[in-house]
Amino acid sequence: MKSDLARCISRFYEQVGQKVRNARAHEGVTQSQLADAVGLTRTSITNLEAGRQHIPLHLLARIAAVLKTRTGDLLPEVSVFDDLIVMPDLTKSLAGADEGMRSFVESTVAKVAIASRRGGAT
Repeated sequence: MKSDLARCISRFYEQVGQKVRNARAHEGVTQSQLADAVGLTRTSITNLEAGRQHIPLHLLARIAAVLKTRTGDLLPEVSVFDDLIVMPDLTKSLAGADEGMRSFVESTVAKVAIASRRGGAT
């Protein structure tokens, strides 16, 4: 099961890929041409555009230059992380607690997080 952070990161890279694809299409550049220009394979460009391959920043800047756009234009809005609920790390606080107490606290925190995402009460 993917964590909330992992889902947000996946969504982030999918949106980067969509922006790269749109910019590439706007410039009339094929995946193969872009791949040659930045030193990747066409398959890597396909994977980047699908969000399956995470793009290093230096490569994103190079892609932006080739596609005659600003690097920032290829990045999604930070709202992609709006669904992420950051909970305090209770690991240290629960270090001395028995297994039953740790389990109770972890399940309660999980319920609160789920309820807050849905906008309801626990």
